[in-house]
Amino acid sequence: MKISNIRIEDFTETGVAKSRLVCDVTDCSFSQSKQIYYVIPREFRSWIADDVYDSFMVALLFPIMRYNEVLEIEGKVSKRIHLNLMYEVASSLKDFEPSLYLPTIKVKGYADAKKNKDQHVGVGFAAGVDSFAVMHDHYWYPIDEDKKIDTLFSFHVDNYGDPCDPASSKRAEKWYRVLTERYANRVGGILSCFVDSNIFEFHPQMGTDLLDGFLGRLSMALSLQRGLKCYYCATDLSYGQALRVFDTFKYKPKWMHFWEYVSSSYVCPLLSNHGLEFISDGSRYNRGDKIEMIVDDPYVKEFFNVCTCSSDTDLETNCSHCRKCKLTMLALDILGKLDDFKDVFDVDYFRKHVYGIKCHAVYNSDKEEYSMVDVELAQKHNYPMPSKIRAALHTYANKMYGAFGIRKIKRILKKN
Repeated sequence: MKISNIRIEDFTETGVAKSRLVCDVTDCSFSQSKQIYYVIPREFRSWIADDVYDSFMVALLFPIMRYNEVLEIEGKVSKRIHLNLMYEVASSLKDFEPSLYLPTIKVKGYADAKKNKDQHVGVGFAAGVDSFAVMHDHYWYPIDEDKKIDTLFSFHVDNYGDPCDPASSKRAEKWYRVLTERYANRVGGILSCFVDSNIFEFHPQMGTDLLDGFLGRLSMALSLQRGLKCYYCATDLSYGQALRVFDTFKYKPKWMHFWEYVSSSYVCPLLSNHGLEFISDGSRYNRGDKIEMIVDDPYVKEFFNVCTCSSDTDLETNCSHCRKCKLTMLALDILGKLDDFKDVFDVDYFRKHVYGIKCHAVYNSDKEEYSMVDVELAQKHNYPMPSKIRAALHTYANKMYGAFGIRKIKRILKKN
């Protein structure tokens, strides 16, 4: 596989001025696509790094490891990123998914991307727990003023359906408009940017959200490294919780969970270069502590969104019925803050089903990460939870009711 002729192309789409960082692709055995690109709003054109292939090299690591294909780059890349990617990051990926092959990446030489005079600090923002935790520490109450966030990003990488479906891109941009851009406008004095891409076309058998979502995000940030000096990668769990996830998810393939949860802490410094620092941020807190920390921050109650099941017609509220929503509501209830979030959650639904939600958390605390978090948070705050036995009995009873249709029979009897 060979990539060459890196360049910026300006175009207009549905009346909106955009720019594209693109290079040509030849001799690729696993994809018919002849170009790979990132699409950025025109106002961010000066941020685009069109003098190095760093972004494309990172984006293509997993595909070339999956298909055992040499990547030839007709241009220069960051020496630090190239060597760390080929050896350390690739070896880590192979440890989590042994079917992968170690990569060969040939380049024409080394160079660091040219930098603008004005440098920015960014973070991916989707209005969830981790996004708000990073904003708490690096915007509202900045630990380091030199690395205070001034730009919010939304990358079309995962969580929007089949990434190769054009509808996925539209859904991703809609989420950006409703959450990221609207929040930035509400805060004021902060930029926001949506980045689209076709990197998914080089994952014909395994989608980016299964294994390559994290690398996809880093590649998109690297595409803008001329204007970026720092990018925060928000982490989900604490260091200790991430380690326990390995045992929690022991019945699932390692690559589905452990790489994503654990790799950020070491991949971010490995893929930083002389001009752009990736910072893995948030693992000093456990998830319960994060929720406790952010609940009173500005605009959290207005924008808080943890749901991956919200309909396209109602992105401003959480569905309140999916596992993630119910367990987040339980965490807020443990903290005595749930009623403050009635505009974004169906609090009445939670109150009606609270015992079942508690039982789910206790029963699954050694099988699911967010159930584990809620049980730990309940213990910290002396919040009453059912015993393991009661939770198991309730869970098995519900499974039996569902299997034998007893609920349906009861509804029929009540009607008659």
